Amino acid sequence: MDRILAGRYRLTERIGAGGMGTVWRADDVLLHRTVAVKTIAFGPGMSPDSAARLQREARAAAGLSASPHVVTVHDLGQDGDTLFIVMELASGRTLDQVLAAEGPVAAAPAMNWARQVCSALSLAHEHGIVHRDIKPANVILAPDGTIKVLDFGIAWFHPDLGLEQLSRDDRVLGSVPWMSPEQIQQRLSVGPASDLYSLGCLLYQLLTGEPPFGRRPAMAQLLAHATELPAPPSAFRPDLPPELDTLVADLLAKDPAQRPASAAETAARLGAIAEMLGRLPTAAIPARPSKAPAPATRAQNVQPQTDGALPAGRPKVSRRTVFIGIGVVVAGGGAAVVVPKVLDTRAGGGPSGDPVTGATVQTAQPRWSTVRGYAIGQVGSAVLISTDETGTQARAPRTGAVLLQFPQNDRIKMDSRLKNSVLVATGGSGSGGVSDSVERIDLSTGKPLWKASLDPGTAAISSGPPYFHCTDDAVYVAHRSHVWRLRLSDGSQQWMRSVPSDRDVAVVAGVELAPGVVLTRDREHFWVALDSTTGDPKWRYPTRATYEDQEFIGSINGTIYLGGNDDIRPVAANNGEASAPIAASGLLVPDHNMIIGKTPLSASAPYETVAWNPADGSRMWTVPNTRPIRRTGAALQLLTIPKGSVRTVDFRTGKPLWEAEDLQDVMAAETQLYDLDGPWCLSIRGSGSDLVVVDPESGRRSRPVRMPQRRIVRATVLGDSVYVCCDDSAPMDSTSLNPVMYVIDRPDRT
Repeated sequence: MDRILAGRYRLTERIGAGGMGTVWRADDVLLHRTVAVKTIAFGPGMSPDSAARLQREARAAAGLSASPHVVTVHDLGQDGDTLFIVMELASGRTLDQVLAAEGPVAAAPAMNWARQVCSALSLAHEHGIVHRDIKPANVILAPDGTIKVLDFGIAWFHPDLGLEQLSRDDRVLGSVPWMSPEQIQQRLSVGPASDLYSLGCLLYQLLTGEPPFGRRPAMAQLLAHATELPAPPSAFRPDLPPELDTLVADLLAKDPAQRPASAAETAARLGAIAEMLGRLPTAAIPARPSKAPAPATRAQNVQPQTDGALPAGRPKVSRRTVFIGIGVVVAGGGAAVVVPKVLDTRAGGGPSGDPVTGATVQTAQPRWSTVRGYAIGQVGSAVLISTDETGTQARAPRTGAVLLQFPQNDRIKMDSRLKNSVLVATGGSGSGGVSDSVERIDLSTGKPLWKASLDPGTAAISSGPPYFHCTDDAVYVAHRSHVWRLRLSDGSQQWMRSVPSDRDVAVVAGVELAPGVVLTRDREHFWVALDSTTGDPKWRYPTRATYEDQEFIGSINGTIYLGGNDDIRPVAANNGEASAPIAASGLLVPDHNMIIGKTPLSASAPYETVAWNPADGSRMWTVPNTRPIRRTGAALQLLTIPKGSVRTVDFRTGKPLWEAEDLQDVMAAETQLYDLDGPWCLSIRGSGSDLVVVDPESGRRSRPVRMPQRRIVRATVLGDSVYVCCDDSAPMDSTSLNPVMYVIDRPDRT
């Protein structure tokens, strides 16, 4: 992904994705800084509330920028049909990551972190803002120990502020393990005390390793929040003083009036306990019984666990006494999704009936799984898995055994010409060149076939690891301010050239190939063309400084096509001369001399999928009320508007192939049309987690497979395996926080 929003924010790496949209690492090309960008695209899968909630989140956090404990918001804007919010890129780990890696936290740091959360909440409450979703995943611990509170996306605003309240009467917003009783019972007065209850749940989890009511099913937790008193933290941690038990109990009081009067008072009590604790002898933290095992070099099968039993000593209540006639926003593991007023009786184990289609559903039996990872491709006998925690891994598809571990910041290139190997680019940390390199690694042995150092001989600013592109006999590499041509067979350098720039030193951010030229992009948005054989400079486009976004989308018959926000610019490959722009955006299909894409969204223009003739910009065919998703072979998948069903047409003619109103794309958050080899993974509409594998051209589908979690966020077929990412830990209107990738056998056709 190398898209630029509003001519300023270059999206470089996806950090997370969910029902509301996607969070990206991005470069601010105007101020030359790294930021985080949350995007949300218009479409039928997005409720009208979501866009307003994104805007409201920006205004909420921007008003609290004086606090070092709230993530700073820099900008809010719209680019075509994409809304975005620009924030500081906070370094560190979220507290759920800390807990997963280290288990319960010592009392002193736990209280210190809670006090810093109090500081953020105190300022928010003074401004009439209630966060309503305080939980470990929304609190980040910076390397210097500073705590920052994230995601004001579902915040409640005091009416005097004049900001829209997006909650509806028939649903509750929040995350179940940390949700206050008044949120669950839909009281009108959800105020600052609700945040203090959630803070009590957070503090309880830091001290014990689990939320107050454990890992029960979502509905059982809702009942417990409203009716049960949790065991004191000292029941699991005898080293904790009774004063801390008392404070936690006060924070978790069912009646908001019985909780501490303010976040400031809570911070003061935490400070007093910390001071007292500093004068007492300390004891070791007991082992956490449910602590996740340390990462192993060989993956293990992960079986989902559901424990609906209430712990001994806690009062049991009849479910009919609570929540009669109430529809609430619930799901397991901390997620928040709207469910019907009737409890879900979904069972696991053997085959069952799909609630929507009635088809026989087989419960998934994962071969192995991994946390926070997704499949990016298969090379020979290895599948490449990208993970947030450890970087990219090469794993055995059948067992999940780790064959090779790549450093987290390396850039990896797969290409059919590389056979059973990959290219790995390392570098970007220093100002010289000895640590910057490209190597070709044989995945069957894990050993390098060759390694080429990238030393331009002069200091230059880095834009991250090197970029590269393969041909049948060469590898073109762009890094810092230079471009190299290396021999594919042995990595020997054939030439190296400095990239011309109006500045003292260019900073390259990509490399592409077109007939006779290698293209690299300066971070100032100039495309520079070098002769692909000799490396001699040929031309630069645009010829003057501009922040106009121009993405390379391909070439046809000696013409390069650069895509802007709402148009495509033809540029001659031999001299860089530009022709009149084409009012189009999308995917170039050179073999069929056409551009497939969508029309720019506006208040007066309808949703349309269009094929254009790149020679003159004329329309070849149009399918109204649709948006293109992906192309495989002759099949082009469309999203119908407003129904949201799956329609497939022949991309060459626009004529329909098949349509399924009962199916939906599991990756609907993806806003860019893309090519995909192999079958499609779709889900049964209304079921959430019943996956089917579909042949793109015929529409033939497999029997449904029910995944262990209720929400599928990504799925890919590679060989005889399906790699399915599920995440029940994030609200539907937030980013994916704790995805689990399950690897299952490709299901048979019905």
